[in-house]
Order: sequence, then C-alpha cells, then structure tokens
Amino acid sequence: MMNWESKKLFVGLLLLFSFIVGCDEHNDPRKNVELERSEIPSLKYTRLDSIVFHTPQDAAFSAQLQQLPNNISCLYVGDIMRMGDCKDSTTWQILREFARYKDMKDLQAAIEKQHTYEEVVSYNNQLAEAIERLKKQLTKEKTPDLVYMNGGLSAASYAKDQTLFIGLDYYLYPDPLVNEFPNDRFPLYKKKNMQSYYLVPNAIFNWLSYRYNSYDSLPPEKNDFLSSLIYAGKIMYAMDVALPEVADSTKMMWSQQEWEWAQENELNIWKEMAHQEVMFGTRKEEIHKWFNEAPFTNAGNLPQKSSPQLGLWMGWKIVAAYMEKNPSITIEQLWKERNNQKILSAFKPKI
Repeated sequence: MMNWESKKLFVGLLLLFSFIVGCDEHNDPRKNVELERSEIPSLKYTRLDSIVFHTPQDAAFSAQLQQLPNNISCLYVGDIMRMGDCKDSTTWQILREFARYKDMKDLQAAIEKQHTYEEVVSYNNQLAEAIERLKKQLTKEKTPDLVYMNGGLSAASYAKDQTLFIGLDYYLYPDPLVNEFPNDRFPLYKKKNMQSYYLVPNAIFNWLSYRYNSYDSLPPEKNDFLSSLIYAGKIMYAMDVALPEVADSTKMMWSQQEWEWAQENELNIWKEMAHQEVMFGTRKEEIHKWFNEAPFTNAGNLPQKSSPQLGLWMGWKIVAAYMEKNPSITIEQLWKERNNQKILSAFKPKI
C-alpha cells in the first residue's frame, strides 16, 4: 500500500509524463462483436404501467397483480414505489389510489402517447442486442426480464435479481406535461435529459452497475475518488461494448456542445483531478461533484460552462486507455482488477 508521500510522487510523475506523451485512440476488438440476427433472443417484457392503470380496480385488483411472475409486483410496490409490503392489503389500497389520482392518470396518458407499442418493441430489440453483446464477453451474465412501468417519477430504472424495471415516465420530453414537473426536483437540465433516446443507454448502465458485484468477490474498494473514477470507467467501458453504435455523447447524456467542450479541455480537466488531494480524497461531497447529474461539473476550478459528470467521462477514458494497452484482458478480468493505480497509469491526456 502506498503511503501519502508515495502517492504525491506517483501523481506528480503522472502529471509530468502527461505533458510528454498523448494517448492515441485505436479500434478495440472487444467493442466490435459481430452478432447474427438468429443469436439475438427476444426479451420477455411486461407493460406493468398498462396493468396498473387498466386493470379493473375491484376486489381482485391485488390478486391479479400478484400473479405476475418473478416477484414483479412486490418489487414494484415495495422497493420502487415504497408503498409498503406486498403482503399487506393496505399497500394495494394505496396503489389503487395512485392509479386513480388525476395527475398520475395524466402521466399515464402521456406515457401511452409517447411510448407506443412500436416504440417499446424498438427498445426491446436494442436492449436484447446489447445484452447479447455483453453475454459474449461476460460468461456469468444473465438475460433480464424487462418491466416497463409508470413509477410516478420515482425511478428511471431499477434492477434486482433477474428483472430490469424501466420508468417510462422518465422519458417524456418534450411532451408539454414535462413542463409541469416540479422545478425543485426537475430543473431544466434534468427535464432535457428525459428524452426517449436516453432510455436504452440508461437502462444498460443501471443493469451493469447492478451486475458488477456479481463478478467481484473481493472486499469493498476504498472510498476515495480514484476508486469512484475507475469504477465509473469500468461501467462506461462495458457500455461501449454493449452499445457500439450509440453515440458517445448520447451515452453521457451530453449535447454536442458539451461533448466538444470536454474534448477541447481534456488536459485542463486532468490537471484539476490529478492533484493528490483530489485523486486520493475521501470526502463524499467533493467526490460526488464529479459524478452527480448537474448542469455542469462544480469541482475544483472548472468553469460553469464545463460539461456535467466529467468524472464519469474521464474514468471512461482512463479505463479505455488501459484496455487498449492490454488487448488480451477480458471485461471480467477488468472488473476484478483492484489495482486502480495500474489502470490509471495507462492514461495520458491529449495535449
């Protein structure tokens, strides 16, 4: 384990070497998995939003919902909606009231207008192909059952066991109803992120984040910035493998302007995070500034015109550089690698 003086020297050398050598981008064969159409299975899916809002709300309402497979209804009312235990009859009364509430009925109407049957089939096809790409390289990977829901703006997606929930209500922009969402919870930058073409990348990111622990049996990582940086980079690299045809800016939920700003300022971003007090810092509030959804990255001396979530982007670049230099390493081996400084040392920012 490095002591503090060694860490200072390590980061100092990284900074010095960064000015001398740049990092070229190359094609990575792990990101070019060829799939035959016959290899891509159809994913099972449930339109839970339709069931909740269109099932007659009589005495059999809860019984019909509880007949859904894979504990779907219990996860929905318990884990996602926080209405209570699915074994408690009161919970189902709360769900009935939720489905009768005018604002929720309006939300469901907007969902059905935006997310038609054809659109959902398209999401399924994209998700099925992404999962199959992952399964080619992650031997323990599962195929999730999809559940599309109206979560009352409680969750964009949620993964547990072998089920991936997707909140269709989080992908309604530019429907006029989005303008009525409370500004304290949904400022303008969040509303603009509620676009349907972010649905598939966000769902895959959530699924990968959930599945990551299945490949990692080691003790918990350190709670420092470097660990968060590399963890985020590992997930984004796997996203790249799963969704090679999705634009990088879309994976980051960035506008073209935000993408260009990050590209043009890569060296300055690196300088801000490469200081030892940042790279090995453990203050959660400071670490979160690099990863939180926000209008810009409010960390260090970065300006307000900076792109948001630059920790996610830089972690992605660092891990990609490491993988490019180690073409024989599999994603499974990457996910189990705990020497974060070794991964970090592969990266050299563009100058």
